Amino acid sequence: MASLTLRASLTFVAHRDRVLSSLAIVSPVCLPSRLPHNARGSCTHHGMKVAYAGVYGVLQGSALEVAHHKRILILEEAASMPTVSSPRSGRMKTDKKQPARIDGNECLERYLRDVRHYSVLSRESERALAKQIVESRTQWQEQLLEHLLHIPLLLAWRPRIGQGTVRLTSLCRQGATPTITEFKTTLQRLHALRGEMRHKVQGQDVPPAHTVAPLQTTMRELLQGLDWHPEFLHRAWHKFHSAMTHATVAGQYRRAACYVTMLGYSMETLCRLWRDLCRVYSVMEQAKQEMVNHNLRLVISVVYKFRYTGLPLSDLIQDGNIGLMRAVDNFDYRRDLKFSTYAIWWIRQAIHRAGSSQSLMRLPEYCRDNVRRVHQVVDAFTVEHGRTPTPQEIAQRTDISLERVAWSLEHTPEQISIDNPLPGKQWPLRELLPDTRLTNSHEMLVQHALQRYTQDALACLTPREAAVISRRFGLGDRPAETLEQIGRDLHISRERVRQITTTALDKLKQHKAMLQACLEQ
Repeated sequence: MASLTLRASLTFVAHRDRVLSSLAIVSPVCLPSRLPHNARGSCTHHGMKVAYAGVYGVLQGSALEVAHHKRILILEEAASMPTVSSPRSGRMKTDKKQPARIDGNECLERYLRDVRHYSVLSRESERALAKQIVESRTQWQEQLLEHLLHIPLLLAWRPRIGQGTVRLTSLCRQGATPTITEFKTTLQRLHALRGEMRHKVQGQDVPPAHTVAPLQTTMRELLQGLDWHPEFLHRAWHKFHSAMTHATVAGQYRRAACYVTMLGYSMETLCRLWRDLCRVYSVMEQAKQEMVNHNLRLVISVVYKFRYTGLPLSDLIQDGNIGLMRAVDNFDYRRDLKFSTYAIWWIRQAIHRAGSSQSLMRLPEYCRDNVRRVHQVVDAFTVEHGRTPTPQEIAQRTDISLERVAWSLEHTPEQISIDNPLPGKQWPLRELLPDTRLTNSHEMLVQHALQRYTQDALACLTPREAAVISRRFGLGDRPAETLEQIGRDLHISRERVRQITTTALDKLKQHKAMLQACLEQ
């Protein structure tokens, strides 16, 4: 029996490369070249587990890794194609190390041209996609919570929750957040249940259902009344997905063993749950992607109205697309509302926030909206009546309180041109502003003095120390170099270069030229 087992293991290793190359899923290095065996030449129990893990990883990961492998092949084929330089050069470049750079305007033109290929969805198609997103997301969340796959991340964050670095609002939705005392008590009880579960499943490959089922039921009842935040559930899913990927593809069971000992599931059960959740999650993401692609034209139509912000058009489109993706996540088809009407608000909000993040002082969004509405009313009233409106007239037209109108007018000073003449003067404002592009004469004198003092101080060093200091700090109109670059040229180690630099700096600190320079500064 031992010889038969050893022969089967060696046959498996011999045909390993051929099987994996035919499947084109994972690299042959995922399996060891020699299975563990004892002194008599028989394959050990651990060796059979390793062989089983390799075969199991190939069979279980094939459904998900084929698409990933195809994507890698497409990227490698695209990277190996010769790149064409810009039209100005008119030459063909085939060097993959120096790909041709694509101009920003050309990239934007390609994007706008590709967007035209996506047609506008009808009302029925929008409703069908939105319904598919909501149903698949609900099914995915129910399966995730039913099988307690969010508990490992929750217990991993337990110290941070106790210290206050993780807020409860990032775990539960607004309005359903328990008190911090109640939540800590729940976590403490959950930690005790994890210890009991680990004690019962320890040393068993397939935990018995009659021993772990009561503990699983207690965990569900303990967390039943909490409304979890979607972002927390996504993080819990990515943690579980990463652990199962390492277990089935690379044969690394350490992270997946956490779910076995903590939740009481066998490895086979976890793999089945992982496949089911991956299928539902891929359906949801595919519907989201299709919904976003067919509404990219909406983002461009909204973005063109915000060109006055001064941001590049490409940045505005990116921020608008972020708002579109948020709209897809939060859209509810049961409200009987058209998606474009709902998504415009999210797109505008994302663009407004991107514009406010560029300023030195970031204002709340409602304040910026009030300022924008006030200025629009002021411009329209000035064109209509030929005078500036009073705060009371602005408040009547905008339905904003008089205090907020006064605040908006006070904290948004009027912009003036630097070419306009000053009141009572003949010269414009730009004549009084300094030209920062030119070097000040005082700064030039200070720089010359510093250079002279530096040269005097370097004269007290040895030639080797002076050369190291000059190259390390970029003296004498040369770029600064790293310790490795200097050591490679001088044929010494990085540590020796550091020692020389420290010794030279100690000498320079005591030189009278450097002391004189510090006094003048």
